[in-house]
Amino acid sequence: MERHGRREDAWFSFSYTPIRDESSQVAGMFCAAVETTGKVLAERRAMAERERLQQLFQQAPSFMAMVRGSDHVFELVNSSYQQLIGHREVLGMPVREALPELVEQGFIELLDEVYRTGRAFVANAIPISLQQVPSGAVEQRFLNFVYQPITDASGQVTGIFGEGYDITEQVQAEQALRESEEFNRRILESSSDCIKVLDTDARLQFMSTGGMEVMEVDHFGAIQDCDWRSFWYGPEHAKAREAVETALAGGMARFQGPTPTFKGTLKWWDVAVTPITGPHGSVEKILSVSRDISDLKKVEEALRKS
Repeated sequence: MERHGRREDAWFSFSYTPIRDESSQVAGMFCAAVETTGKVLAERRAMAERERLQQLFQQAPSFMAMVRGSDHVFELVNSSYQQLIGHREVLGMPVREALPELVEQGFIELLDEVYRTGRAFVANAIPISLQQVPSGAVEQRFLNFVYQPITDASGQVTGIFGEGYDITEQVQAEQALRESEEFNRRILESSSDCIKVLDTDARLQFMSTGGMEVMEVDHFGAIQDCDWRSFWYGPEHAKAREAVETALAGGMARFQGPTPTFKGTLKWWDVAVTPITGPHGSVEKILSVSRDISDLKKVEEALRKS
């Protein structure tokens, strides 16, 4: 229409009604029109918003699904959820029929509880066995997810919204790290060398169990945060200071020398000092490994005297 000084699109609802004269002949016409431009534009905006939300729902990195009713019938699933369940066709099907492997794992009971009580259920790193390949083997995954009840205007639960993440790789990485740490711990405990970790000020932060035994240390707290260089005396003190400086510069230092244990037993040590670098290559800690070579020194001394 031409109005407001320009052409613009407009929408109307209208009707034509005949008007008859005294002889019942059509003598004219009555037109009733109501402009619906605002309504049409509002509906288009709402439709565009729904389409945008649908795209966000489908493209969300987390898996999402909506189930309706006490039978938990799938109403909506996004792409991530489809990938999680092996791209099975589940829309319109109850969960127990669409994903039968969940029945024995207690997930139907969880949905029933959320639907009955109206209370959300939150799970962290929960194991779940899923068939991720059609007709394939069931695989164990680990999920973080929430079952959120959906209510109507009267507060009645009508469905459940599920959303979460597959954290299997994270759980496996953490498990591998724990196993690696446990393995390293056993190595440290089985070593008779005195293995120490120092901070960049050369203060003692860790000593291995074997190291505490050979150094005759009953409680690590008695020496924790002590300057490692202060354990060395005379010429060996200068060697220890130089070794720390070398490690802080990114190099490895080695020296031999005598120093007493925590209880005063004099021993000879072969010492290696190396840097512990962070992910960006900067020195974050210092590793000191001291081996008791007292017996070797006694043999060398005996050979010299003979």
